Amino acid sequence: MPKQTRLNDSAEIYNRHREEKTEKEKWSEMNRKERYEYFKSYYLPKIALIATIIVLVGSLLYSMLKPKPDTLIYAAIFDYAMTEDMVDTIETEFSEYINLDPETQEIYFDTSFVLSFDDDYSLHQKLSTYLFAGEIDVMIGSESQIKQHIQSGYITPLSEQLPTELYTALKDCFVYASVPVTDDLGNITEWGEEKVYGLYLDGCAIYDGYTLIERPILAIVANSDQKDNAVEFIKYLFDK
Repeated sequence: MPKQTRLNDSAEIYNRHREEKTEKEKWSEMNRKERYEYFKSYYLPKIALIATIIVLVGSLLYSMLKPKPDTLIYAAIFDYAMTEDMVDTIETEFSEYINLDPETQEIYFDTSFVLSFDDDYSLHQKLSTYLFAGEIDVMIGSESQIKQHIQSGYITPLSEQLPTELYTALKDCFVYASVPVTDDLGNITEWGEEKVYGLYLDGCAIYDGYTLIERPILAIVANSDQKDNAVEFIKYLFDK
């Protein structure tokens, strides 16, 4: 048997490459059924993979570039002052009440502030940060919690926000408080005039049949940009 030389090896490889057919040549020699099977086994998986990548990338880009909905009202709810069922009902009904456009607008009721039963510092830090940044429009919590924030200067008097007729109609729900006056060192020198800073909510229809440990109070945050919507929220809750 003749010895296989490097030249023979090269020639054989060269011949094999010459015998390989292009995809176009293969396709032209196939009948209809063969083309279908070839397409299904060779091209279809690649097309499916490319299509999947395009959809994923498109979805990611859409999520990144889609305008963030405008938050019409952000309510911070302390220590389960509203149940999840209440929140679901309010989100649905109040959205209809203000004709919310779900494509460009949203309302948000944040029930994560479990402050009295949880020593998680991050929740207190979150609340302080959001209040300072003006992210929160309305607070709902117990009397002790709301009055603490009133004295910290975060709550606006309702006499400055509510229309006269609405203010008068809600007089039975008023929460009175005063804000301390301090000197340059932060020492309290006197207490300011007592004003209406909140509304008791236990008379609202949403609380019918619900037993409360403490009376829930609603207050409007002083640096909120959505005070008009907060007033509309009060009208909705008290059916005014």
